[in-house]
Amino acid sequence: MLGFPPMICEFQGWAQGGLGMAILGAGLVFAIGLMVYLRWTGNIPYVIGGALLMYYGIPVIEDMFHWDQDCAVIRTQFAQQEQYAANTRVCENNLFNTEAQTGEDCSCNGESVTPDCESYYAACENQVSYTDTQTSQCSCAFSDQTQSASPYCSAIPNNARPPAQSSKGVACNRSNGGWDGVAQACADPQYQAAMSQSEWIAPTTNFYDGDINGAAFYSYQTEIDNPTGEPKTVYWYGESDNEGWYDLNGQQVGNDNNWAGVDEMPIVLQPGENKLTVTVQNFDQSSSAQNDYGANPSGTIDQIDGPNGTVYSSTGGDSWYQIPTVPPSALSPPPSGPTVNCYTQSCAATP
Repeated sequence: MLGFPPMICEFQGWAQGGLGMAILGAGLVFAIGLMVYLRWTGNIPYVIGGALLMYYGIPVIEDMFHWDQDCAVIRTQFAQQEQYAANTRVCENNLFNTEAQTGEDCSCNGESVTPDCESYYAACENQVSYTDTQTSQCSCAFSDQTQSASPYCSAIPNNARPPAQSSKGVACNRSNGGWDGVAQACADPQYQAAMSQSEWIAPTTNFYDGDINGAAFYSYQTEIDNPTGEPKTVYWYGESDNEGWYDLNGQQVGNDNNWAGVDEMPIVLQPGENKLTVTVQNFDQSSSAQNDYGANPSGTIDQIDGPNGTVYSSTGGDSWYQIPTVPPSALSPPPSGPTVNCYTQSCAATP
């Protein structure tokens, strides 16, 4: 359908082009002949005036109302819009077939008859920042398998707290008080790749200062929603300082008592919600260590990976949160030495 500017250009072409002159000339001869035949000769000036008005009126109206139309540009734009509309119609006819063949989320932009496609995971990730809230955390981990670009969201417990976090780059730098090359997640290229999206998390509001007790326990948790209806085997990569206990849906799946090594644990995510928990104990440290490195932080870095580079969860961001400590009696092997529940009481750094 023509818009208003193209209509002005069309009228202007009819009125002032060669075809317009022929039509007006023929109409003028017919009108004059009819008036002479009917003896309406007094109307001839009006007919001639009307013809001149039709021929020159459009440019005058354009000048009066500042409708300065570059008709060549307008016709090009209009033709482009018509082409976009035609491309969109052809593209939309093929949209569902293309999505079924590629397994991707596709759309039509009018520039081509070929749908523009991206993975459902990528389309979903563009929405996560708008769906995360203070009371929920959202994930796109299964978007490609469910062919849905909508994030899956889980409620965060009311008593949860956000952990402190530090990028891998900072936490792997000893000059900044981090784990440096001693931690395998920092030093081993294999685990740098496997844990590429994860960050170290710790219980303090200031990553290198504050409420840290050498023998304290801290627990961190996240939820992964598996909407596929089938169990999915994935790998949980985790490293904790000094010792970590790894729990999936209430069952311990691993223990890491060597803080310089990454544990690689195959786990099965059941259909529906899956709750992953890491409990960390930091061994008592000497005063000299505290003096050398500042408050000695406990911490953990974790990432759950699937096939084809899919990341189901990683520490850092808003997806992991601190919860009341898992009772020590539930941990295997049981923790050594005294324990302090720093979730419910103040835990200043050991002097």
